[in-house]
Amino acid sequence: PARLTATGRAVWLQLRAGSDAWVVPLRGARLDRPLWVPGALAPAVDGTGRLVVAGPAGGDLLTWTVETGKAVPGAPLRARGHDGTGIVATPDGRIGFWSAGGFRIAVPARARFRPDGVAETFHLNSRVVGQRWGRVFVEACLPPGTTLEVGFATADEAPPGPPPAALGPVLARTGPLHRRETGNEQPWVIAAPGDRYAVYEAPVTAPPGRHLWVRLRLTGTGSGTPRVRALRAEFPAHDLLERLPRAYRRDAASASFLRRYLAIIDGQLGDLESRAARRDLLLDPHGAPVEALPWLASLVGLVLDSRWPEAARRTVLAEAGIQFRSRGTVAGLSRLLEIYLGTPVVILEAFRLRGTPQRAIGGAAGEPGRGAAVVGTGLRLGGATPAGATPYSAQAHRFSVLVPRELDDDELAVVHDVLDLHRPAHTSVEVCALGRGMRVGMTLHVGISTVVGPGSGFTAARVGRDRLGRGTVVGRGRAGVRPGVVRAGRGAVVDA
Repeated sequence: PARLTATGRAVWLQLRAGSDAWVVPLRGARLDRPLWVPGALAPAVDGTGRLVVAGPAGGDLLTWTVETGKAVPGAPLRARGHDGTGIVATPDGRIGFWSAGGFRIAVPARARFRPDGVAETFHLNSRVVGQRWGRVFVEACLPPGTTLEVGFATADEAPPGPPPAALGPVLARTGPLHRRETGNEQPWVIAAPGDRYAVYEAPVTAPPGRHLWVRLRLTGTGSGTPRVRALRAEFPAHDLLERLPRAYRRDAASASFLRRYLAIIDGQLGDLESRAARRDLLLDPHGAPVEALPWLASLVGLVLDSRWPEAARRTVLAEAGIQFRSRGTVAGLSRLLEIYLGTPVVILEAFRLRGTPQRAIGGAAGEPGRGAAVVGTGLRLGGATPAGATPYSAQAHRFSVLVPRELDDDELAVVHDVLDLHRPAHTSVEVCALGRGMRVGMTLHVGISTVVGPGSGFTAARVGRDRLGRGTVVGRGRAGVRPGVVRAGRGAVVDA
């Protein structure tokens, strides 16, 4: 036994025998076998429960996550200047170490990639002897400074699996791909927001053959690397050259060039034909392009508001049938506002807060011209109401919308527009944003409109969005303290 570390419920023991070292859990975790870490000096556990082991001085810290009895390696931590005396978990869950300059904190190590590599596919079988292949499409992410090239080889008779040795020199002749300006070649495919992958294409420059092998050559910068997500091959190739006079294809070299040139035209025509053939996909609210959403909404009698997020507009279209059946009801308004705001709302009808007179002070209950003051449910003492008015008529056709978060001016305007369009015309409405949580008064009715909000208004800062200055507080949030609302002085206590 060399080292022992304990944090929370986890206890780990390090065993050493010369340069060999093992780490075993004693409590809080289970491993099928001891974790062998050559040259390990000290273990620790960070705030996320990861096992961190320090090696020789100056090296990175190795990390593992224990899952179902297995130790899964994770990204290492950079410990610049580590003197090899040990590591420790800090109170905030990070890992600290000693160096010649004092105590320091380990940071995630920067990823390093191989500068080049090759990926080869197994044989792609067209099931037709002498098949002429068309184009190949590669979905890839190419950071600046990285490249991707492609090579091909074909054969009619070949064993399945990797390419034969005889085809190796042919595959080694790789060339660049072209990035498609029109995006994915598959009809009506929508890229996810923030997706950095693009579709690249190249004609298959290989003789006809039943089997096709594809080689991808990737080069990177060390800190950046290309990534490939998918590869698709097209067959058969276009037949535009066969439709031209025979004089255009008598010379093999000229015919090869013309076939590749006509592939550009065939690709554009193919994109148009595939979109027309799969136009049924436009009727899917979640699959149609964003520019087609207004047209799709017109088919069901809807007018989409461009101020709504794209995801909310698609959801409204998908639920249009249900919304029409429940339009103007509490359920319909609640769901519509929930789709836009992304959070459930509470619709409070005023009649639910009515009081039923039980005993009048100064006159009989319900006497014309007398006050409807009661003691009991809905306490009212000395209140005067118009002649003939009842608690029902005073509260009828009125409701409030309680939103359990803050609303900016644009969101508030959209909410009012939605209510004006979809609520019954004879009703009146009030919108109340409960961004500050529970408030005693008009918006707090136990069992009806009780909303518990956050106790602190602090949010995480984001680079490029927040600026230090007015409205920004650096530090840690404290329950009950809200920037811009709580002020130092009466009612506020500052302590260490």
